This record gives sequence, structure tokens and C-alpha cells, in this order.
Amino acid sequence: MINVDGRRINDPGMFSLPEIADACEKHGELVVQFTEAVAYSPPLLEVLNEACGLFQSRLQVRFYWHQDEVFDARVLRHLPEVRNLSLDCLSQIAHEDEIGRLPKLERLHFGVFEFDRPDFLNSLRLGA
Repeated sequence: MINVDGRRINDPGMFSLPEIADACEKHGELVVQFTEAVAYSPPLLEVLNEACGLFQSRLQVRFYWHQDEVFDARVLRHLPEVRNLSLDCLSQIAHEDEIGRLPKLERLHFGVFEFDRPDFLNSLRLGA
């Protein structure tokens, strides 16, 4: 059973598609968020990707915090269905160009403290 706290699921470990579907139906919009790389595995991201396909922009995937870690955006390759993505409160990011390869991305919340590419957001084609 997943724990939903204020329309957020924090570092869920694992869940099934019916569980995430039920939570999304009950709460309308939902955020599934991760604070560190060990919190998300390929099997978990596979289920989350299916949910993103079903619930589209009503389901936000958020990666934040990652204390003492560089967020590796290559993990986003597991989420081609994501439409609503938040990468915020991160110190650093690597392979940020993976964001631009997400074919269905419509919404992006981006906040990386040590990031010096002022043109980066202009290079993305959100909702194109």
C-alpha cells in the first residue's frame, strides 16, 4: 500500500499500476517524488512510466534533494511517457540534455543550484 501525503508519494520503494491509478483517481493530481538515486529502480520507473502514459500531466514525477549526489538525468530514459517533470532543489545535474529527449514532456519545473547554461531552457521544445 502506498502512502499519499498531501497529494505526494515520497520515495515509494515500489508500487503497482493499480495502486498508483487509485491514488491518482482519488487525488486528481499527484506527485511521485524521489530524494536520492537509491530510491528509484528500473522496475519502479517502468510502472511509473505506465502511469504517466495513463494520467498524463496530472501525474508529476519529481526528483529533488539528492544530497551529496549529482542527479544523473540519464534515468529519464526510463520515463518516455512523462509529461510533467520537476527537477528542483538539486545541487548539480549531469546529462541534462536527456530532458530534451523526452518525447511527450509538456511541463518542466527546473531548479539546479550549480548550473551555468543560461540557454538551456530555450533549447527545449516542451509540448511540441
